[in-house]
Amino acid sequence: MKNNLFEHGLGTQRDRTQTDDHTKLNVDTLPAPVISLFETLVAHCRQKSKTTRFSAIVNCGFPEAYQNANAIAVCAEFARSAGFEWMGGLPLGAGEGMVRAQPLQQLGGQGTSLRQALERAVR
Repeated sequence: MKNNLFEHGLGTQRDRTQTDDHTKLNVDTLPAPVISLFETLVAHCRQKSKTTRFSAIVNCGFPEAYQNANAIAVCAEFARSAGFEWMGGLPLGAGEGMVRAQPLQQLGGQGTSLRQALERAVR
């Protein structure tokens, strides 16, 4: 059964030229609903006439950002399978401990390195 957000995502994805995935790490990979959405998008997006660029930001609570390597690899494979241009991934470690669901602007000095990493990533 598809929900409205899922159906909306399929409809709008066909017209997009940039897509980003921002997700959390679930033990050692992406959450199952994200993988399921990727599988469906692969089936629906191959007929696109415009190239879509795809990037991913994966956040985990572990202090080591390398814990996100498998999830970033899944995102890269999704991009290849969907015919998207893989723009790269940004693995974030200790995200929950640092961010605690607060806007980055409200973190003050504690969020400086994360803000700088995100600013570099979009350049």
